[in-house]
Amino acid sequence: SRLSHAVEAILRELPAFDALAVTMTAELCDCFETKRAGVLRVLDDVAAACAAAGAGASTFSDWWSYKVEAYEAIPHNAALMTRAGILTSINSDLPHQIRHLTVEAAKTMKYGGLSEQEALAQVTLNPAKQLGIDRFAGTIEPGKHADLGFYNGHPLSPYSRCVLTLIDGEVVFEKRDVPHRATAGFLPMKRVRRDPEPPPRAEAYVIAGATVHPVSRPPFAGSVVVEAGKIVEVQNGPASDRYKDLPRINAVGLHVYPGMIDAHTSMGLAEIGSIAGTRDYSEIGQLQPDLKALAAVNPHSEMIPVTRANGITSVLTRPSGGILCGQSAVIRLNGWTPAEMAIVDAAALHINYPAPPPEGAEKKPEAEAPLKQLREMFEAAKRYDGKDKDPRLEALQPYLKGERPVVFEANKIRQIKGALKFAEDFGLKPVISGGQEAWKVATLLAEKKVPVILAGVMGIPDEQHDPADAEASNAAKLRAAGVKVAISSAEDFHGGSRNTPYHAAWSAAHGLDRDEALKSVTLYPAEILGIGDRVGSIDVGKDADLIITTGDPLEVVTDVVYEFIGGRAVSLDSKHTRLYDKFRPRVEKKKD
Repeated sequence: SRLSHAVEAILRELPAFDALAVTMTAELCDCFETKRAGVLRVLDDVAAACAAAGAGASTFSDWWSYKVEAYEAIPHNAALMTRAGILTSINSDLPHQIRHLTVEAAKTMKYGGLSEQEALAQVTLNPAKQLGIDRFAGTIEPGKHADLGFYNGHPLSPYSRCVLTLIDGEVVFEKRDVPHRATAGFLPMKRVRRDPEPPPRAEAYVIAGATVHPVSRPPFAGSVVVEAGKIVEVQNGPASDRYKDLPRINAVGLHVYPGMIDAHTSMGLAEIGSIAGTRDYSEIGQLQPDLKALAAVNPHSEMIPVTRANGITSVLTRPSGGILCGQSAVIRLNGWTPAEMAIVDAAALHINYPAPPPEGAEKKPEAEAPLKQLREMFEAAKRYDGKDKDPRLEALQPYLKGERPVVFEANKIRQIKGALKFAEDFGLKPVISGGQEAWKVATLLAEKKVPVILAGVMGIPDEQHDPADAEASNAAKLRAAGVKVAISSAEDFHGGSRNTPYHAAWSAAHGLDRDEALKSVTLYPAEILGIGDRVGSIDVGKDADLIITTGDPLEVVTDVVYEFIGGRAVSLDSKHTRLYDKFRPRVEKKKD
């Protein structure tokens, strides 16, 4: 009947985020005897129900916590479902993510241990089968449509990019003069996973036999000695004899890097996107420079260990509401209290610089009001003598003196230029954050020695006539002009700050030198945030914020084996690993 056909059509593509929804969908399939090749958006422990219903499942790679139904979502989801015998695919759900869908597929190797072939199938053959077009697409075979992508490196590596696309044998996209990006560090066929090792408990130790990547100079085979939370020796070769009695961490075949830094987050200020009570990064007022993000940081947020597990050891956590948002803090991703986590409790002042009206547009008082209010606040702060106490005006004094940076959230050209003029008028020390169109004013930023924190380099340009890779190549163009650049994932929409290293690699795929890409998530953010004397590179005298990995941390498939913050080994356990360990035996048992 027409009704049953309509119900079948709905059920075949019904989104379902949690266990109850998916189980009910499977039961409805039974009631209406539908063909169970439908695509379900599955984010929970319902592998058995899906497998029994013969349903295919399509899921995000690692989105989570953007709403209650997704708070239990884990990046191991696709691998678990694949192991349970479910036909699984990775979907994008956003236009920008389609462009790096192969990178999303690579996460199934990192989280869950799928093979290279299984990972590639998540975005090729499997979705073709789910859509019923596998006779024509999904694999390269005689007789199938010539729908092909050509890459300048391994497609599962974020260092690679597509340079040619054919649909039905016709060229629909071509990017010429793109250098070959060797992805020798990406060897999925030879990859051996390394789970995190039990952390050593010693206060002083030697990391021996590793390839050391100081970032401040070229890598070498050697050792790193840590005492009392500080790096006391970085040696090419074995450690000095005076450290011979210290415990040793055998890092032969592994790599040591400085812990990575994300300079654009709301870490500890937000937990579940759809629940206002868990969002503490925004207040009601428009002009609140006295607000300090550190006061609201939740040290026990599940976001912290999830992020830390991928090698991020410190972040800038910032308020973002209103025009004059408040003051950010630089925090380590370890500690029992906000004060214990803080590297700098008041690191920078944050301004959402008002977007000026388009050129030639009629001037309206309401459009000019935000900038007028901002100027009036700073002018009042310049006149402030401290006699009549005003916490807001008092909070602005270190910034008017140039003692701390002022971070302007500005993306468009006119915003960026306006922010630079504003900073000049009031003698501020500016940093541009966001910087979507910063490449268009790279020369100006270089002349004024203004650094940029790029947020979301995997995005699609807003301007219709900008190159498709404008944001991806932003960092390369800024560095070529001499601008210091830090790269952030902007918490990667719903994937979190743990994906920041892949945004740096994506910039490298689009022209940024690889060494510069590594510095953009280590040394440069440290220097921009005024903590370059403490973290960001492996040098004597700096804090021992270190990660020991199986390879390049900007590659998706690299595993973090050990992590140290302030010299102390930290656990790489998280909500996600606990859920994976809980449900993996169940899936394996059902399969048997």
